[in-house]
Amino acid sequence: MVADDGSGIEVTSDTAVVLVKDGARAGYEAQYTAYADALRLLGLFQGSDKGYELERCPSRVEALVMLIRLLGEETAALAGDAVTPFKDLNIWEQGKNYVAYGYRMRYTNGMSATTFGPTAICNRAQAVTFLWRYLNEPAATTENSFSDVVDGAWYEAAVNWAVANKVTNGMDNDTFGIEVNCNRAHMVTFLFRAFHI
Repeated sequence: MVADDGSGIEVTSDTAVVLVKDGARAGYEAQYTAYADALRLLGLFQGSDKGYELERCPSRVEALVMLIRLLGEETAALAGDAVTPFKDLNIWEQGKNYVAYGYRMRYTNGMSATTFGPTAICNRAQAVTFLWRYLNEPAATTENSFSDVVDGAWYEAAVNWAVANKVTNGMDNDTFGIEVNCNRAHMVTFLFRAFHI
């Protein structure tokens, strides 16, 4: 869908390359497979026996596991205990270790004081907040410009930081997509851009 003037969207495969060509985001290019390949070469992304599964939207526990693995902290996570205040961790034993590690390291606070929501699909607000917390909650250099980002909400500073540092953009100029499911391609892209790999 590219117009004669070069604006529009060019999709060359289901997940590999999306080129957004418009005046608002000139030069913006998300190369999901290339980002995943680069992270894999650094030993930071594994994929699965089905490949990278970039289209799949991970649960909150899967997203946290993915982040911890991408940060190279898997050994530390698995070596620790699985103690958390969360009463809803009816998941595999190692999954509990990842959640406990993420909680101890302050990457996550859970969905409440006693629930983590391990099977809930991770949304964009949660994904950038995990990453922002890992980076010790750096200050944002821009203010909120999205209609769906509530002033003072738990995710507001993380979203503002992510947009200011070009870790991600909004879904469009008016919305960030806080409740939009975050697929593995987006998670890989957030991490790739956050660490300038």
